[in-house]
Amino acid sequence: GDGTYDIEYDDGDKETRVQTSFIRAIGDIQSTRAMSPLNQSAFNIGEKVEARYRKRSRYYPGRIARVRADNTYDVDYDDGEIETSVEYHFIRSMECAREYQLSALD
Repeated sequence: GDGTYDIEYDDGDKETRVQTSFIRAIGDIQSTRAMSPLNQSAFNIGEKVEARYRKRSRYYPGRIARVRADNTYDVDYDDGEIETSVEYHFIRSMECAREYQLSALD
């Protein structure tokens, strides 16, 4: 594909060749965003995230350093550690959480 999508809205309207940057998931921000087939990648290079280092239970702050073809991510942690090929369900976006908190204050 060309990276665009055809959309059928709930009210019956249709739109073709919509770029992914104009599409966002609805519902639970964290899980829907990460699993949405509309996003070619759940996270972007440079995005602030928290990830479960080596799949442990605690999340650590860092940034996405690389998006791999198998939809895993390299994370540069704030403490200097680097982890490669982290699966999306071990990562949560801090930017998405901040946007949610700000909109909740409105």
